Amino acid sequence: MKNREQGKSESAKIDTVRMFFAIWPDEGVRAALHELARQQQAACSGRVMRAETLHLTLLFLGDIPADCLSAVQQAGSAVHMSAFTLEFGRFAGWRHNAIGYVAPIGVPEALPALVALLRERVAEAGVSFDRKAYKPHVTLLRDMANMPRLRSMNPLVWIVKEFVLVQSVLDQRGARYEIVGCWPLE
Repeated sequence: MKNREQGKSESAKIDTVRMFFAIWPDEGVRAALHELARQQQAACSGRVMRAETLHLTLLFLGDIPADCLSAVQQAGSAVHMSAFTLEFGRFAGWRHNAIGYVAPIGVPEALPALVALLRERVAEAGVSFDRKAYKPHVTLLRDMANMPRLRSMNPLVWIVKEFVLVQSVLDQRGARYEIVGCWPLE
């Protein structure tokens, strides 16, 4: 009897996947970001993010029903924009979640336009997402003991030529990111 009831409750569960849209740095930008994280760790302590996880989130969807994945991929396919350049030039931290991050010196119009288009297309697909105000940043350190003052840094230029859809999978090392869709910016 217990096994039959257990089977019913397991089949009633909705299979979900944790998803987000992001821009992913090329190898040169990723290496420069990871080196900056190691340099900042000396003053801030904290845990340096693994190089392969560095990214700039565009739209966090969170846990969505797995059967919505196709609709989300179609939403990504419906976004068409030109490539653009990001220039990072400041390192800072947030106390509320103890992370250290880099942020763009100025936000090019194309970045919030890309975010707005993704929000629009995902909403049209009937998929919910995080509607918080967008704050572009790349997380470099977690669990910082010392909050940094805003620091200028040598500018780091990132030419954004594509955006991706990423699934976050938890394993023994923490979050592992799998790119499940990629769209060029022309």
